[in-house]
Amino acid sequence: DGLSDLIVGRISVSSVTDAQSVVQKILRFEERPLLGPWRGRTLLLSDNYFENRCEKLLKETVPPIFKRDHLQVRHYPMFTHQAFKKQGKNKKMAPSANRELIAQMNEGASLLEYFGHGGGCVIADEGWLIGADRDNSDVLKLDNRRRLPFVSILSCLTGLINYPTKPFNYSLSEELVRRPEQGAIAVYGPSGFGGAHDHEVLTRALNVALYQNPIPRLGDATTLTEGLYTLLKGSSVINHQFNYFGDPLTPGSLPSTEARLQCLPSTVNALQGGRLRLVGQTPGLLEGQGLLRVALPGNGGVLQSIPLRLSEGRFEANLDWPPGSPTGSIQIQGYFWNTALGRDALTSASFQSLIPEVALKPAGLRWDRAAGAIVLSATLENKTRLACADVGLTLTAEERRIERRTVKLEPLDRRLVHFRLKPEQLEGEARVELSVDYRSSAPLGAKPFEPRRGSRFLLLLDPLVAQPPSAVTPAIGLVAVDLTELPERIFPGAGSSRLPFKVLCDPWERLSELEVNLRAPVLSAQRLAVPEAVPAAGQWWSFDLPAVVPRDATRPFSLSVQRRWAAHPPKESTWTLEHPARGQLDLAINHLE
Repeated sequence: DGLSDLIVGRISVSSVTDAQSVVQKILRFEERPLLGPWRGRTLLLSDNYFENRCEKLLKETVPPIFKRDHLQVRHYPMFTHQAFKKQGKNKKMAPSANRELIAQMNEGASLLEYFGHGGGCVIADEGWLIGADRDNSDVLKLDNRRRLPFVSILSCLTGLINYPTKPFNYSLSEELVRRPEQGAIAVYGPSGFGGAHDHEVLTRALNVALYQNPIPRLGDATTLTEGLYTLLKGSSVINHQFNYFGDPLTPGSLPSTEARLQCLPSTVNALQGGRLRLVGQTPGLLEGQGLLRVALPGNGGVLQSIPLRLSEGRFEANLDWPPGSPTGSIQIQGYFWNTALGRDALTSASFQSLIPEVALKPAGLRWDRAAGAIVLSATLENKTRLACADVGLTLTAEERRIERRTVKLEPLDRRLVHFRLKPEQLEGEARVELSVDYRSSAPLGAKPFEPRRGSRFLLLLDPLVAQPPSAVTPAIGLVAVDLTELPERIFPGAGSSRLPFKVLCDPWERLSELEVNLRAPVLSAQRLAVPEAVPAAGQWWSFDLPAVVPRDATRPFSLSVQRRWAAHPPKESTWTLEHPARGQLDLAINHLE
């Protein structure tokens, strides 16, 4: 059936001395394990063109409770070795990647997985780690005494056990296990050729056995891996290629995951910074020491390390998050151990480092006949779980401030705001903008953020002389053009861009004609059929106008609104838009004509 009936491990040695060294190494690892933060670390190595596959495996199969490091050989400089130049070969080597890998292995990791090309005594075409039974083997350069990983090599031939020619008759897998006191405690490696997809399925199965449903003994974990692979693929071919090097009864070095950690509060302002309390419990470890590491988003490394002591199975520490810190989900990884008891535990928690985000969206515009004023409404929304104080709302007309308000928004708060504009504040025609800013979000000593424009309108107020003598306020015909949805820039070219416009008139029933023209520089127009297509009271007329912009355009945009109210002569208002600049056309309103 392709499944193992017996769990077998292989230890390749050439002498009784070698055998005794390997046995002593395994016994010392099992009986007197070296505890420390290295046991909470997973190290993943990826060859060229395997990076995305490895990153996906790391995120999907290794829990964030572990420190997850990903080394990629492509990040290191490569050059042609002198020996290959003499042979006329253009084979690239990466010596700095080799040195970095040795340094990373010396730091220690509970699990090391390599994904990429390999053969016999080497991983990666660039010579990332080169073994063989020789004095200059990279395995002899390792100094990871007692910080021994379980190594899984997902490549070709790195577990080959019958290569006849010395010194290459010892594969890299064999070399890592037989190295006294150093190297690896066990290796799972292939003796034949394989493919990336099969290796990915095998790795997923292995990480399930190691992390999701932890199997105490490494030999049991690899045997279960092969069974899971067979179930997933419906084939056991690749199982016959992979060998387990080491003692199958050796336990893994993964810590317990019983500890608990909490970040208070769970959200902090990335721009202002703040202090967080890190509290938790370690069941089964009443006394001991611990280390909290603040990990940057992705694989950005460790930002801070906080040592601490356990007291009656509890711990507490403060994290001062500085202003201008990185944003995103920040991981706190905790490792706790008691050397005398030979026990350790691992935990993690996260907090959100956020930049306050306040959105301002138009919610309506109407003419209040009773008050004789334009009412501009907008929705103000706090999109983050941060309280935002001193949120400023500024209403301007032709760049003159009409009104400014300061409000405080609670986390995820949403509210409707209203502004009133009197006709005398607009002088008949005006460009009106409503913007939002939140000054308190700026770090100490920094300039406040520029206001964000939330609503943009062109307003036309036409006096209507035909009004009842008893009218308290003059009769006004209002035309509002909503420019909020216009893009900031439009690229010139043979094609045309369709620009969205919305127009509101009050009262619609008094309107006889309405036409909107855009010249950019080719004229496009939209005429409203009156009275057949007139919207209901308070409703907007929405349409698109094509903006055809030749690449050699030098003339500015212009927008005009022609209207006629019942029993009144026609009127036209025109606005000029920005000139072309740097191959782009800016649609921001420039001035009135």
